[in-house]
Amino acid sequence: SLTSKSVGSVEDIMAEIAVYSEEEKLVVKGAEGLFVNVYTIDGRRIYSSEIANDLETIGLQSGIYIVRVGREVSKIVIK
Repeated sequence: SLTSKSVGSVEDIMAEIAVYSEEEKLVVKGAEGLFVNVYTIDGRRIYSSEIANDLETIGLQSGIYIVRVGREVSKIVIK
């Protein structure tokens, strides 16, 4: 007999992703296999990589950043 498992929609996957700041780090959780791009507020891309783990941390200086993970975009403040 065959069994199937639903993998969910893109919206379900994106709803499980968390992007937040912790001390001087950007934390991306639940986005393994997706690409993350980090931009300064004036639009310069300063980081781009495929996320290899369920929990990825990126060291950043204090400031405001635009973070794109997959199709989702967030504004993050690093203090």
